[in-house]
Amino acid sequence: MVHRRAARFTTNRYRNTSSETDMLNLLQLESLEDRRTKLQLVILYKIIHELVDIPSEHYLSEAPARTRQNIHS
Repeated sequence: MVHRRAARFTTNRYRNTSSETDMLNLLQLESLEDRRTKLQLVILYKIIHELVDIPSEHYLSEAPARTRQNIHS
């Protein structure tokens, strides 16, 4: 819904006969889910590299070490 409104606003086409799908294809907007995922990765990077004032020890922990086991007999 938000993308469709943004497409109409960006292209300045508000008529009922204007195809929202065509406008979206023309603009090639990223989905909101993809944008949120990228932003989460950016903030994670910034926390890890201490580029923001968020203490990583409160939110991040090291994963336990994995060991490889041979299951072959």
